[in-house]
Amino acid sequence: MKAVRDGILLFIGAVAVSLTQAWYFYPLLPERVASHFGPDGRADGWTAKDAFIGVSVGTILFLSVFMSALSALIARIPDEAINLPNKEYWLAPERRAASLAAVQDRMSVMNTATVAFLLYVFQCAYEANLKPDPRLDGPFWLVPAVYFVFVGVWSFGFYGRFRLPRQ
Repeated sequence: MKAVRDGILLFIGAVAVSLTQAWYFYPLLPERVASHFGPDGRADGWTAKDAFIGVSVGTILFLSVFMSALSALIARIPDEAINLPNKEYWLAPERRAASLAAVQDRMSVMNTATVAFLLYVFQCAYEANLKPDPRLDGPFWLVPAVYFVFVGVWSFGFYGRFRLPRQ
């Protein structure tokens, strides 16, 4: 139940932040906004303000719902549809509940990190569009690098958690 509660809190928090971003930045943005940025941080793709706001809020809403629902429903998914290292061992009846709770907890952490990362990306894009020459400045590229390192460490930890115990 902790994962379900965390998923609901993630959904509510993410949607609240996303809607707050959209509400705050909408009147400040030009009608045509930069929606894609090249490796040098300069804008190289443009879209209508309404479309950009819709995509930012819609992305957060969709991912929050999808990831939270998947985490909450993992216990109802047939074992054949679960991709888990050493699944026969970990989904044996005597370990199934604890294993799925561990999966839910880890999914909750990944879900939170992913949504936080996307909220940061959209925040940077909103701020860049307030400039006469939209550009991502400062440590923008550091955060995706940290996120990808996090994903690697998380993945390593996930597989480590589900390795076979030594006999």
